[in-house]
Amino acid sequence: MTECQWNEEDIDAFRNIMFRKWSAAAALALLLYEYAITCGDEFTYIWRRQNFNSVGGVYLFSRYFAIITQSINLSLVAGVLGKPGTPHRMCRGWYSFQITAASLTLAALDYILMLRVYALYNRSPKIGFLLVFFFLSMLMADFQCGSKTLNTVSYDSICNGRSVHPCIPFYGIALWSIHITIGMMTAAKWRLLTLGAPIARIVSRDGAFVISIVCVLYASAMQRAISMQALRVELSFIWPISLLSITCCRMIMNMQTVNVPNSFIDNDTSIPVFTSEVDLICTEQGDLVSRLSAHTLESVEQ
Repeated sequence: MTECQWNEEDIDAFRNIMFRKWSAAAALALLLYEYAITCGDEFTYIWRRQNFNSVGGVYLFSRYFAIITQSINLSLVAGVLGKPGTPHRMCRGWYSFQITAASLTLAALDYILMLRVYALYNRSPKIGFLLVFFFLSMLMADFQCGSKTLNTVSYDSICNGRSVHPCIPFYGIALWSIHITIGMMTAAKWRLLTLGAPIARIVSRDGAFVISIVCVLYASAMQRAISMQALRVELSFIWPISLLSITCCRMIMNMQTVNVPNSFIDNDTSIPVFTSEVDLICTEQGDLVSRLSAHTLESVEQ
């Protein structure tokens, strides 16, 4: 009778598989918990809205795409990817799926973030062109670095990447540079906060929080990947997808709790009717400009 002996590599692989399974389950559970505590607001402010717009579309995409993605991940890691000996072709396909999902989730978040900055600058064409350039640059960086990673990285028996492509640090620099620039553009409008602008306050607060989340999240994932020269799906993709999805949905829903002008209230449902977040932010700034002009005129007359 022979005893089953495990070497150090087998034990390490088993631990990694178990950690991946628990991570996939926890990431999905977090999304479902977030859905459970916010589904009432979602029904009120998203599904009951008559004038459906791009912001509502981004909310639904970010919410349900992430849930579907994590459900697929959990089924895969609990099944065909839950044991050593996964074929290279299957690992490559799984990584392709993760890269695409993470890129789309980040793009949805960036769209809302940049849309609000665009509104803070009163639909300035120059600012709009700059933000479109930033958005397309991030998509291009995702595509270029993702495709290079897929074409060059090899995988071990449990689908961990055995190396990190040199493009990863440059991708990180591009991501941080773009998001920090957006943060500085938002901070440049600090004067709106001193004028008692609740919508601008929400935009600034959410912008600072989102940029911090994105930069810290990707910095930690990239730092570990570069230092270990290995890619772990659960750390580089699974957890970021859930956190970015929740952040995007929260940022959109936060706008619903602010006091809005009466012209934005539906008399039948008492629900804020936003033709777009851009209109709402610009309307508040127009009111502030009018108040400032009236105050300045009164000071001159006195």
